[in-house]
Amino acid sequence: AVVSSLCSGEQTNSNLVSVKVGSTSSHVVHFSVKAGDVITWEFATLKRDIGFGILFECSVVEEKKCEDGELTDVDSITSGYGVIPILPIFKVKSNISPIFGSHEAVTDGVYVITWDNSYSRFFAKDLYYRISTQTEI
Repeated sequence: AVVSSLCSGEQTNSNLVSVKVGSTSSHVVHFSVKAGDVITWEFATLKRDIGFGILFECSVVEEKKCEDGELTDVDSITSGYGVIPILPIFKVKSNISPIFGSHEAVTDGVYVITWDNSYSRFFAKDLYYRISTQTEI
């Protein structure tokens, strides 16, 4: 019944993904976005809860300059990687009710969406999910 509610509605079943998340494991999806894009997610499991969390990875490039405004040597140009937690991983009862959510990207980057079943030593989870992006106009 919970999964069938994901299958109904405006969107077609063609973009509904089905995966079995094994016991003591996770399922991770990387989703690239541009600044202003809105990512939406919805998911459900057939039996039992599952952990769910989202990180946002944005690339950061800094140029270090001297006091006179000139770039310093090549070694002083550094690139870093920023990781922003959007939702920490926590258990959700997606077997009782589908989970829906969205987030607007403030900069270009990659969402790392994780369904975590590492706490379950014996039970795999049947996961059904749909992820999409919309560009703000």
